[in-house]
Amino acid sequence: MQKPLRTLEKMKLVVFYCFSVLICVVFLKGPEPSMAEHVIQLSGAVGGDVCLPTTIPSKAIDHEIIWTRNDKFFIARLDYKNASNTQFSAQFRGRLLALSNGSLRINGIRWDDGGTYKASVLSSNMDQIDHEFLLTLFEPVSKPSISLEAEPRPSNTAPCKIMAVCSVQNGTDVSYSWRRGKHQTVKEDSKHLLFGQNQLQVVLEMQDANESYSCTAQNPVSHKTDSIRPWKACSIYETGRLKTDEFVTWLGLTASIIVLLLVILTVFYCICLKKQGTGQITTTR
Repeated sequence: MQKPLRTLEKMKLVVFYCFSVLICVVFLKGPEPSMAEHVIQLSGAVGGDVCLPTTIPSKAIDHEIIWTRNDKFFIARLDYKNASNTQFSAQFRGRLLALSNGSLRINGIRWDDGGTYKASVLSSNMDQIDHEFLLTLFEPVSKPSISLEAEPRPSNTAPCKIMAVCSVQNGTDVSYSWRRGKHQTVKEDSKHLLFGQNQLQVVLEMQDANESYSCTAQNPVSHKTDSIRPWKACSIYETGRLKTDEFVTWLGLTASIIVLLLVILTVFYCICLKKQGTGQITTTR
């Protein structure tokens, strides 16, 4: 009986030892810091406005808030007990607005305004509370434009294959999406093929002539949309002949040249007749 008892005691000691080591490791290491729990992520549009939301408790009317940027640059000192002590950095002068709830609004955002902001809330009755914000800036997107290129069709009953390319002149971190009609998001199928986000290949039939497609360009601070009817890019080739519109153009140009030549020949003929008549009168005299 002693042998099993000794074995059981050894097992208890091992379990107790492992548990003690685990407790020590947890307390010594401490909780892992999480940036997401402490830093509020904000997006701002260059040229626009952004609000850094810090709410002061209503009972703490004597609060003072010190705003800094990137942990070293002074931005503002907001004294809610004595407004005359409020100060603003020269870099942001004329562009800052202190709200009654402690929030700070930045107007006319510039590219160099991005970064980390900290609001240190101070009070004689409460401990210091820090609020941190990470402001990421984007250039707003301009209205997109859609260019079309269609493969020629052998007849007016054949399907039309069109490549639509959506692009913008301005904007950072731009993404694109396509819609058919007003609400239907375009997905790849037998008629639609996507190349990246901004290029869409469409196969249309004659009955799709009035079908419209729209491209939306967007980023975290803006979005713009443009629409188009791709069928207008479709062309018709007749077997063994020039494309219809090119043939009409060529025919008109040829007719114009022929008319011009006839006019020139007529004028030349009249001049010759006049000279011939003048010669005959001279000879008679």
